[in-house]
Amino acid sequence: MPADFLSNSQFTSSLNNPEAFSALVSLQRLPDVVRVTMKDLFPPLWNIIEWILFTTLGKDEIYIRSISFAFFVLTTVFTYKIGKLMYSGKTGLFAVLLVFSNPMMFIFAFEGRMFSLLSFLTTASLYFYFKLMKPLEERKFAFPGYILTTICALYTHHSAIFLLFIEIPWLIVIFFQGKKNAVKRLLKAYIVVILLYLPWSYLMYIHLHKGKDLLLSTSVEDIKLLIDSYLIPEITTNPASIAVVNYPIYKIALVFVVFILIARCWHKSIKNTVFLMLCFLGPILLSWLIARNISITERNMVIYTIPYAMLILASKRRKYTSILIVTLVGLWLVMDFYYFKHPHKAPFREITPFVTSAKDNGDFVVSWFSDSNRLWETKYYKLNAPIYLPGTTNAPNLYTTSLVDVSDTVKAIPQNTKTVGVLTDLPPEEIVLENYVLQEYKDINGLKFIWYRLNTTRLNEDD
Repeated sequence: MPADFLSNSQFTSSLNNPEAFSALVSLQRLPDVVRVTMKDLFPPLWNIIEWILFTTLGKDEIYIRSISFAFFVLTTVFTYKIGKLMYSGKTGLFAVLLVFSNPMMFIFAFEGRMFSLLSFLTTASLYFYFKLMKPLEERKFAFPGYILTTICALYTHHSAIFLLFIEIPWLIVIFFQGKKNAVKRLLKAYIVVILLYLPWSYLMYIHLHKGKDLLLSTSVEDIKLLIDSYLIPEITTNPASIAVVNYPIYKIALVFVVFILIARCWHKSIKNTVFLMLCFLGPILLSWLIARNISITERNMVIYTIPYAMLILASKRRKYTSILIVTLVGLWLVMDFYYFKHPHKAPFREITPFVTSAKDNGDFVVSWFSDSNRLWETKYYKLNAPIYLPGTTNAPNLYTTSLVDVSDTVKAIPQNTKTVGVLTDLPPEEIVLENYVLQEYKDINGLKFIWYRLNTTRLNEDD
Protein backbone atom coordinates (compact mmCIF):
# COMPACT_ATOMS: atom_id res chain seq x y z
CA MET A 1 0.00 0.00 0.00
CA PRO A 2 1.53 3.35 -1.00
CA ALA A 3 2.97 5.39 1.85
CA ASP A 4 1.17 8.57 0.73
CA PHE A 5 -2.17 6.74 0.98
CA LEU A 6 -1.44 5.73 4.58
CA SER A 7 -0.26 9.21 5.58
CA ASN A 8 -2.99 11.33 7.12
CA SER A 9 -5.17 8.26 7.60
CA GLN A 10 -6.53 6.30 10.53
CA PHE A 11 -3.40 4.11 10.47
CA THR A 12 -1.14 7.03 11.32
CA SER A 13 -3.38 9.28 13.42
CA SER A 14 -2.34 10.21 16.95
CA LEU A 15 -3.37 8.03 19.86
CA ASN A 16 -6.33 9.26 21.86
CA ASN A 17 -6.44 9.21 25.65
CA PRO A 18 -7.58 5.56 26.23
CA GLU A 19 -5.23 4.30 23.50
CA ALA A 20 -2.33 6.22 25.00
CA PHE A 21 -3.03 4.79 28.45
CA SER A 22 -3.06 1.27 27.03
CA ALA A 23 0.21 1.94 25.21
CA LEU A 24 1.82 3.33 28.37
CA VAL A 25 0.86 0.15 30.22
CA SER A 26 2.32 -1.99 27.43
CA LEU A 27 5.60 -0.08 27.55
CA GLN A 28 6.28 -1.46 31.04
CA ARG A 29 8.24 -4.62 31.72
CA LEU A 30 6.04 -7.68 31.12
CA PRO A 31 5.55 -8.46 34.85
CA ASP A 32 4.56 -4.81 35.37
CA VAL A 33 2.11 -5.02 32.47
CA VAL A 34 0.23 -7.78 34.30
CA ARG A 35 0.54 -5.98 37.65
CA VAL A 36 -0.91 -2.72 36.29
CA THR A 37 -3.80 -4.46 34.50
CA MET A 38 -4.67 -6.21 37.76
CA LYS A 39 -5.44 -2.72 39.11
CA ASP A 40 -7.15 -1.56 35.92
CA LEU A 41 -10.67 -2.16 34.59
CA PHE A 42 -9.60 -4.62 31.88
CA PRO A 43 -7.81 -8.00 31.72
CA PRO A 44 -4.24 -8.14 30.34
CA LEU A 45 -4.29 -10.03 27.03
CA TRP A 46 -4.39 -6.99 24.74
CA ASN A 47 -1.58 -5.31 26.66
CA ILE A 48 0.53 -8.46 26.50
CA ILE A 49 0.07 -8.60 22.72
CA GLU A 50 0.86 -4.88 22.49
CA TRP A 51 3.97 -5.44 24.64
CA ILE A 52 5.15 -8.11 22.17
CA LEU A 53 4.46 -5.67 19.33
CA PHE A 54 6.48 -2.91 21.00
CA THR A 55 9.44 -5.17 21.71
CA THR A 56 9.57 -6.59 18.17
CA LEU A 57 8.43 -3.86 15.75
CA GLY A 58 8.14 -0.60 17.66
CA LYS A 59 5.53 1.68 19.16
CA ASP A 60 4.62 3.78 16.13
CA GLU A 61 0.92 4.41 15.68
CA ILE A 62 0.85 2.46 12.42
CA TYR A 63 1.97 -0.73 14.20
CA ILE A 64 -0.62 -0.36 16.94
CA ARG A 65 -3.45 0.26 14.50
CA SER A 66 -2.29 -2.42 12.07
CA ILE A 67 -2.48 -5.17 14.69
CA SER A 68 -5.98 -4.01 15.60
CA PHE A 69 -6.94 -3.99 11.92
CA ALA A 70 -5.52 -7.51 11.53
CA PHE A 71 -7.85 -8.77 14.28
CA PHE A 72 -10.71 -7.00 12.52
CA VAL A 73 -9.92 -8.91 9.32
CA LEU A 74 -9.79 -12.18 11.29
CA THR A 75 -13.24 -11.32 12.64
CA THR A 76 -14.56 -11.22 9.08
CA VAL A 77 -12.90 -14.58 8.36
CA PHE A 78 -14.72 -16.31 11.22
CA THR A 79 -17.93 -14.47 10.35
CA TYR A 80 -17.72 -16.14 6.96
CA LYS A 81 -17.12 -19.51 8.60
CA ILE A 82 -20.18 -19.12 10.84
CA GLY A 83 -22.33 -17.99 7.93
CA LYS A 84 -21.23 -20.96 5.83
CA LEU A 85 -21.76 -23.37 8.73
CA MET A 86 -25.23 -22.06 9.62
CA TYR A 87 -26.49 -21.23 6.14
CA SER A 88 -24.27 -21.27 3.04
CA GLY A 89 -21.03 -19.94 1.62
CA LYS A 90 -22.92 -17.16 -0.18
CA THR A 91 -24.53 -16.04 3.07
CA GLY A 92 -21.10 -16.08 4.70
CA LEU A 93 -19.73 -13.86 1.92
CA PHE A 94 -22.56 -11.33 2.28
CA ALA A 95 -22.01 -11.30 6.05
CA VAL A 96 -18.30 -10.59 5.51
CA LEU A 97 -19.13 -7.62 3.28
CA LEU A 98 -21.55 -6.26 5.87
CA VAL A 99 -19.16 -6.71 8.79
CA PHE A 100 -16.21 -5.21 6.93
CA SER A 101 -18.19 -2.17 5.76
CA ASN A 102 -20.25 -1.62 8.92
CA PRO A 103 -19.10 1.85 10.00
CA MET A 104 -19.09 1.08 13.71
CA MET A 105 -16.93 -2.02 13.21
CA PHE A 106 -14.73 0.01 10.85
CA ILE A 107 -14.21 2.72 13.46
CA PHE A 108 -12.99 0.23 16.06
CA ALA A 109 -10.85 -1.61 13.52
CA PHE A 110 -8.29 1.17 13.98
CA GLU A 111 -8.61 1.63 17.73
CA GLY A 112 -5.39 0.83 19.55
CA ARG A 113 -7.27 -1.08 22.22
CA MET A 114 -8.70 -4.53 22.83
CA PHE A 115 -11.99 -4.28 20.95
CA SER A 116 -10.98 -5.78 17.58
CA LEU A 117 -9.20 -8.58 19.43
CA LEU A 118 -12.36 -9.20 21.46
CA SER A 119 -14.49 -9.31 18.30
CA PHE A 120 -12.14 -11.82 16.69
CA LEU A 121 -11.97 -14.10 19.73
CA THR A 122 -15.71 -14.13 20.45
CA THR A 123 -16.55 -14.76 16.79
CA ALA A 124 -13.99 -17.59 16.62
CA SER A 125 -15.33 -18.97 19.89
CA LEU A 126 -18.87 -19.08 18.49
CA TYR A 127 -17.62 -20.83 15.36
CA PHE A 128 -15.98 -23.58 17.44
CA TYR A 129 -19.17 -23.74 19.54
CA PHE A 130 -21.05 -24.78 16.41
CA LYS A 131 -18.27 -27.14 15.30
CA LEU A 132 -18.52 -29.02 18.61
CA MET A 133 -22.03 -30.09 17.59
CA LYS A 134 -20.82 -31.68 14.36
CA PRO A 135 -19.89 -35.34 13.75
CA LEU A 136 -16.38 -36.49 14.69
CA GLU A 137 -14.88 -36.01 11.23
CA GLU A 138 -16.11 -32.39 11.06
CA ARG A 139 -15.04 -31.20 14.50
CA LYS A 140 -11.29 -31.57 14.30
CA PHE A 141 -9.59 -29.15 16.73
CA ALA A 142 -13.01 -27.82 17.78
CA PHE A 143 -12.62 -28.69 21.48
CA PRO A 144 -9.21 -27.04 22.05
CA GLY A 145 -10.18 -24.26 19.64
CA TYR A 146 -13.27 -23.41 21.65
CA ILE A 147 -11.42 -23.46 24.98
CA LEU A 148 -8.51 -21.36 23.69
CA THR A 149 -10.61 -18.65 21.99
CA THR A 150 -13.14 -18.46 24.83
CA ILE A 151 -10.62 -18.14 27.64
CA CYS A 152 -8.60 -15.64 25.60
CA ALA A 153 -11.79 -13.59 25.04
CA LEU A 154 -12.43 -13.55 28.79
CA TYR A 155 -8.86 -12.43 29.41
CA THR A 156 -9.35 -9.67 26.83
CA HIS A 157 -12.51 -8.08 28.20
CA HIS A 158 -14.97 -8.92 30.98
CA SER A 159 -17.98 -8.43 28.69
CA ALA A 160 -17.11 -11.64 26.81
CA ILE A 161 -18.81 -13.51 29.65
CA PHE A 162 -22.20 -12.32 28.40
CA LEU A 163 -21.86 -14.50 25.32
CA LEU A 164 -21.44 -17.52 27.62
CA PHE A 165 -24.68 -16.50 29.33
CA ILE A 166 -26.36 -17.05 25.95
CA GLU A 167 -24.54 -20.24 24.94
CA ILE A 168 -24.97 -22.19 28.17
CA PRO A 169 -28.81 -21.95 28.39
CA TRP A 170 -28.97 -22.77 24.67
CA LEU A 171 -27.70 -26.24 25.61
CA ILE A 172 -31.29 -27.01 26.60
CA VAL A 173 -32.38 -26.51 22.99
CA ILE A 174 -29.48 -28.67 21.78
CA PHE A 175 -30.38 -31.38 24.31
CA PHE A 176 -34.00 -31.60 23.12
CA GLN A 177 -32.75 -31.82 19.55
CA GLY A 178 -31.27 -35.15 20.56
CA LYS A 179 -27.63 -33.98 20.51
CA LYS A 180 -26.79 -35.29 23.97
CA ASN A 181 -23.15 -36.04 23.13
CA ALA A 182 -22.68 -32.47 21.88
CA VAL A 183 -24.09 -31.18 25.18
CA LYS A 184 -21.61 -33.33 27.10
CA ARG A 185 -18.69 -32.02 25.04
CA LEU A 186 -19.75 -28.43 25.58
CA LEU A 187 -20.23 -28.94 29.32
CA LYS A 188 -16.71 -30.35 29.57
CA ALA A 189 -15.42 -27.33 27.66
CA TYR A 190 -17.25 -24.95 30.01
CA ILE A 191 -15.72 -26.64 33.05
CA VAL A 192 -12.21 -26.17 31.64
CA VAL A 193 -12.95 -22.51 30.76
CA ILE A 194 -14.34 -21.80 34.23
CA LEU A 195 -11.29 -23.35 35.92
CA LEU A 196 -8.91 -21.34 33.74
CA TYR A 197 -10.83 -18.12 34.39
CA LEU A 198 -11.08 -18.51 38.16
CA PRO A 199 -7.79 -16.65 38.84
CA TRP A 200 -9.21 -13.50 37.22
CA SER A 201 -12.89 -13.85 38.18
CA TYR A 202 -12.48 -12.19 41.58
CA LEU A 203 -10.63 -9.28 39.97
CA MET A 204 -13.51 -8.95 37.51
CA TYR A 205 -15.91 -8.53 40.43
CA ILE A 206 -13.64 -5.94 42.05
CA HIS A 207 -13.24 -4.02 38.78
CA LEU A 208 -16.97 -3.91 38.07
CA HIS A 209 -17.72 -2.88 41.64
CA LYS A 210 -15.12 -0.12 41.37
CA GLY A 211 -16.70 0.96 38.09
CA LYS A 212 -19.86 2.04 39.93
CA ASP A 213 -18.03 5.11 41.16
CA LEU A 214 -16.53 5.88 37.76
CA LEU A 215 -19.21 5.44 35.14
CA LEU A 216 -22.66 6.82 34.44
CA SER A 217 -26.01 5.08 34.76
CA THR A 218 -27.93 3.90 31.71
CA SER A 219 -31.54 3.84 30.58
CA VAL A 220 -33.68 1.90 28.14
CA GLU A 221 -33.16 4.74 25.65
CA ASP A 222 -29.39 4.17 25.87
CA ILE A 223 -29.87 0.57 24.74
CA LYS A 224 -31.98 1.68 21.77
CA LEU A 225 -29.34 4.21 20.75
CA LEU A 226 -26.65 1.57 21.13
CA ILE A 227 -28.42 -0.91 18.85
CA ASP A 228 -29.19 1.86 16.35
CA SER A 229 -25.52 2.85 16.26
CA TYR A 230 -24.57 -0.73 15.37
CA LEU A 231 -26.93 -1.07 12.44
CA ILE A 232 -27.02 2.47 11.06
CA PRO A 233 -24.27 4.45 12.77
CA GLU A 234 -23.58 8.01 11.76
CA ILE A 235 -19.90 8.76 11.69
CA THR A 236 -20.34 12.22 13.10
CA THR A 237 -17.23 13.61 11.42
CA ASN A 238 -18.59 12.49 8.05
CA PRO A 239 -20.64 15.10 6.18
CA ALA A 240 -20.93 12.83 3.14
CA SER A 241 -24.28 13.15 1.41
CA ILE A 242 -25.86 12.44 -1.93
CA ALA A 243 -25.07 15.58 -3.91
CA VAL A 244 -28.30 15.65 -5.91
CA VAL A 245 -30.68 15.51 -2.94
CA ASN A 246 -28.24 16.73 -0.27
CA TYR A 247 -29.31 13.93 2.06
CA PRO A 248 -26.89 12.27 4.54
CA ILE A 249 -25.68 8.87 3.42
CA TYR A 250 -26.20 7.26 6.83
CA LYS A 251 -29.94 8.05 6.66
CA ILE A 252 -30.16 6.51 3.20
CA ALA A 253 -28.32 3.46 4.54
CA LEU A 254 -30.92 3.19 7.31
CA VAL A 255 -33.67 2.88 4.71
CA PHE A 256 -31.83 -0.04 3.10
CA VAL A 257 -31.35 -1.74 6.48
CA VAL A 258 -35.10 -1.50 7.14
CA PHE A 259 -35.97 -2.87 3.69
CA ILE A 260 -33.55 -5.78 4.09
CA LEU A 261 -35.05 -6.69 7.46
CA ILE A 262 -38.60 -6.43 6.13
CA ALA A 263 -37.79 -8.54 3.08
CA ARG A 264 -35.99 -11.25 5.06
CA CYS A 265 -37.64 -14.67 5.17
CA TRP A 266 -38.13 -14.74 8.93
CA HIS A 267 -40.20 -17.93 8.87
CA LYS A 268 -37.27 -19.98 7.57
CA SER A 269 -34.57 -21.42 9.84
CA ILE A 270 -36.19 -19.88 12.90
CA LYS A 271 -33.87 -21.62 15.36
CA ASN A 272 -30.74 -20.09 13.83
CA THR A 273 -32.38 -16.67 13.68
CA VAL A 274 -33.42 -16.81 17.35
CA PHE A 275 -29.90 -17.85 18.38
CA LEU A 276 -28.28 -15.02 16.41
CA MET A 277 -30.76 -12.53 17.84
CA LEU A 278 -29.85 -13.71 21.33
CA CYS A 279 -26.14 -13.38 20.55
CA PHE A 280 -26.71 -9.85 19.25
CA LEU A 281 -29.18 -8.50 21.81
CA GLY A 282 -28.32 -10.75 24.75
CA PRO A 283 -24.95 -9.25 25.78
CA ILE A 284 -26.36 -5.73 25.44
CA LEU A 285 -29.44 -6.42 27.55
CA LEU A 286 -27.62 -8.58 30.08
CA SER A 287 -24.96 -5.97 30.67
CA TRP A 288 -27.68 -3.44 31.34
CA LEU A 289 -29.81 -5.69 33.56
CA ILE A 290 -26.92 -7.05 35.62
CA ALA A 291 -25.23 -3.70 36.18
CA ARG A 292 -27.94 -1.04 36.07
CA ASN A 293 -25.58 1.44 37.75
CA ILE A 294 -22.68 0.86 35.40
CA SER A 295 -22.51 2.12 31.84
CA ILE A 296 -20.98 -1.05 30.44
CA THR A 297 -23.51 -0.88 27.62
CA GLU A 298 -21.34 1.64 25.83
CA ARG A 299 -20.93 0.40 22.30
CA ASN A 300 -17.24 -0.41 22.54
CA MET A 301 -17.87 -2.82 25.43
CA VAL A 302 -20.13 -5.13 23.43
CA ILE A 303 -19.07 -4.29 19.89
CA TYR A 304 -18.39 -7.99 19.33
CA THR A 305 -22.14 -8.52 18.83
CA ILE A 306 -22.16 -6.67 15.49
CA PRO A 307 -21.19 -9.74 13.37
CA TYR A 308 -24.31 -11.56 14.61
CA ALA A 309 -26.53 -8.66 13.56
CA MET A 310 -24.84 -8.67 10.15
CA LEU A 311 -25.38 -12.44 9.85
CA ILE A 312 -29.09 -11.82 10.39
CA LEU A 313 -29.11 -9.20 7.63
CA ALA A 314 -27.19 -11.50 5.28
CA SER A 315 -29.23 -14.68 5.83
CA LYS A 316 -32.54 -15.90 4.43
CA ARG A 317 -32.55 -13.40 1.62
CA ARG A 318 -35.15 -13.07 -1.08
CA LYS A 319 -34.08 -12.84 -4.72
CA TYR A 320 -33.87 -9.04 -4.80
CA THR A 321 -32.38 -8.67 -1.29
CA SER A 322 -28.84 -9.23 -2.58
CA ILE A 323 -29.09 -5.99 -4.55
CA LEU A 324 -30.16 -4.14 -1.42
CA ILE A 325 -27.26 -5.60 0.56
CA VAL A 326 -24.70 -4.69 -2.09
CA THR A 327 -26.09 -1.14 -2.23
CA LEU A 328 -25.98 -0.87 1.57
CA VAL A 329 -22.37 -2.06 1.56
CA GLY A 330 -21.54 0.58 -1.06
CA LEU A 331 -23.09 3.36 1.02
CA TRP A 332 -21.26 2.24 4.14
CA LEU A 333 -17.95 2.03 2.25
CA VAL A 334 -18.32 5.67 1.18
CA MET A 335 -18.69 6.62 4.85
CA ASP A 336 -15.77 4.37 5.80
CA PHE A 337 -13.44 5.85 3.21
CA TYR A 338 -14.18 9.39 4.36
CA TYR A 339 -13.54 8.36 7.97
CA PHE A 340 -10.33 6.56 6.99
CA LYS A 341 -8.89 9.63 5.28
CA HIS A 342 -10.10 12.19 7.83
CA PRO A 343 -8.69 11.31 11.25
CA HIS A 344 -10.56 13.16 13.96
CA LYS A 345 -8.33 12.47 16.96
CA ALA A 346 -6.41 15.31 18.53
CA PRO A 347 -3.08 15.59 16.63
CA PHE A 348 -0.72 15.24 19.60
CA ARG A 349 1.93 13.55 17.46
CA GLU A 350 1.93 16.46 15.03
CA ILE A 351 2.14 19.18 17.69
CA THR A 352 4.85 17.45 19.75
CA PRO A 353 7.82 18.65 17.63
CA PHE A 354 6.66 22.27 17.96
CA VAL A 355 6.40 21.97 21.75
CA THR A 356 9.72 20.23 22.27
CA SER A 357 11.67 22.47 19.90
CA ALA A 358 10.37 25.70 21.44
CA LYS A 359 10.64 24.67 25.09
CA ASP A 360 13.60 25.84 27.21
CA ASN A 361 14.65 24.48 30.57
CA GLY A 362 13.02 27.30 32.48
CA ASP A 363 9.65 27.04 30.70
CA PHE A 364 6.60 25.42 32.31
CA VAL A 365 3.98 23.53 30.26
CA VAL A 366 0.47 22.59 31.42
CA SER A 367 -2.67 20.97 29.97
CA TRP A 368 -5.93 22.91 30.06
CA PHE A 369 -8.79 21.20 28.20
CA SER A 370 -12.48 22.00 28.07
CA ASP A 371 -14.28 18.75 28.85
CA SER A 372 -11.74 16.07 29.69
CA ASN A 373 -8.15 15.57 30.66
CA ARG A 374 -5.54 14.50 28.15
CA LEU A 375 -3.10 13.14 30.70
CA TRP A 376 -2.26 9.89 28.94
CA GLU A 377 -1.71 11.55 25.57
CA THR A 378 0.71 14.06 27.05
CA LYS A 379 2.52 11.29 28.91
CA TYR A 380 2.75 9.02 25.86
CA TYR A 381 4.10 11.81 23.65
CA LYS A 382 6.44 12.93 26.47
CA LEU A 383 5.15 16.47 26.60
CA ASN A 384 5.49 16.74 30.39
CA ALA A 385 2.30 18.81 30.68
CA PRO A 386 0.49 18.27 34.01
CA ILE A 387 -3.21 19.07 34.24
CA TYR A 388 -3.68 22.65 35.40
CA LEU A 389 -6.26 22.93 38.19
CA PRO A 390 -6.35 26.61 39.20
CA GLY A 391 -7.96 27.55 42.48
CA THR A 392 -10.53 25.02 43.69
CA THR A 393 -10.92 23.17 40.39
CA ASN A 394 -11.48 19.47 41.05
CA ALA A 395 -9.23 16.82 39.55
CA PRO A 396 -10.73 15.18 36.43
CA ASN A 397 -12.03 11.62 36.43
CA LEU A 398 -9.11 9.53 35.17
CA TYR A 399 -11.11 6.24 35.16
CA THR A 400 -8.10 4.56 36.74
CA THR A 401 -5.37 5.44 39.19
CA SER A 402 -2.85 3.19 37.47
CA LEU A 403 0.28 5.08 36.39
CA VAL A 404 -0.96 8.32 37.96
CA ASP A 405 1.76 10.37 39.65
CA VAL A 406 1.46 13.26 42.10
CA SER A 407 3.16 15.51 39.55
CA ASP A 408 0.41 14.89 36.98
CA THR A 409 -1.69 17.78 38.31
CA VAL A 410 -0.69 21.28 39.36
CA LYS A 411 -2.73 24.03 41.03
CA ALA A 412 -0.38 26.96 40.48
CA ILE A 413 2.33 28.11 38.12
CA PRO A 414 5.74 28.01 39.86
CA GLN A 415 6.97 31.41 40.92
CA ASN A 416 9.39 33.31 38.68
CA THR A 417 8.39 31.24 35.62
CA LYS A 418 9.00 33.55 32.67
CA THR A 419 7.24 31.49 29.99
CA VAL A 420 4.22 29.17 30.31
CA GLY A 421 3.04 26.85 27.55
CA VAL A 422 -0.59 25.69 27.50
CA LEU A 423 -1.86 22.65 25.62
CA THR A 424 -5.56 23.21 25.05
CA ASP A 425 -8.59 22.95 22.80
CA LEU A 426 -10.00 26.24 24.11
CA PRO A 427 -9.85 29.59 22.31
CA PRO A 428 -6.93 31.72 23.55
CA GLU A 429 -9.30 34.30 25.04
CA GLU A 430 -10.67 31.66 27.45
CA ILE A 431 -7.22 30.95 28.91
CA VAL A 432 -6.59 33.28 31.82
CA LEU A 433 -3.17 33.24 33.46
CA GLU A 434 -2.71 36.06 35.93
CA ASN A 435 0.31 38.25 35.14
CA TYR A 436 0.93 36.51 31.79
CA VAL A 437 0.22 37.71 28.26
CA LEU A 438 -0.14 35.73 25.07
CA GLN A 439 3.03 35.56 23.02
CA GLU A 440 2.33 33.08 20.19
CA TYR A 441 0.44 29.89 19.53
CA LYS A 442 0.20 26.95 17.19
CA ASP A 443 -3.16 25.50 16.11
CA ILE A 444 -3.35 22.08 14.43
CA ASN A 445 -6.92 20.99 13.73
CA GLY A 446 -8.22 22.46 16.97
CA LEU A 447 -5.37 21.33 19.22
CA LYS A 448 -3.50 24.43 20.34
CA PHE A 449 -0.19 25.10 22.03
CA ILE A 450 -0.07 28.65 23.38
CA TRP A 451 2.98 30.43 24.78
CA TYR A 452 2.44 33.01 27.51
CA ARG A 453 5.21 35.27 28.79
CA LEU A 454 5.42 36.95 32.16
CA ASN A 455 4.11 40.51 32.03
CA THR A 456 6.98 42.22 33.87
CA THR A 457 5.48 45.66 33.23
CA ARG A 458 2.33 44.80 35.14
CA LEU A 459 4.34 43.21 37.93
CA ASN A 460 6.38 46.41 38.30
CA GLU A 461 3.22 48.49 38.40
CA ASP A 462 1.75 46.25 41.11
CA ASP A 463 4.93 46.67 43.12
